[in-house]
Amino acid sequence: MIENYELTPYDKSKIKEIDDQDIGCLFNNSKVRETLLQKRLLGPFTST
Repeated sequence: MIENYELTPYDKSKIKEIDDQDIGCLFNNSKVRETLLQKRLLGPFTST
């Protein structure tokens, strides 16, 4: 049985880093971007 484990600030920053990478991959997927634009969840933007 695993004891309650507190995430350290380091753990949290690593998790956020991975989340940001995943989100970046989604935004680079043109189909996802089109859908977001159609739903007006995302303004028009160009990837650099």
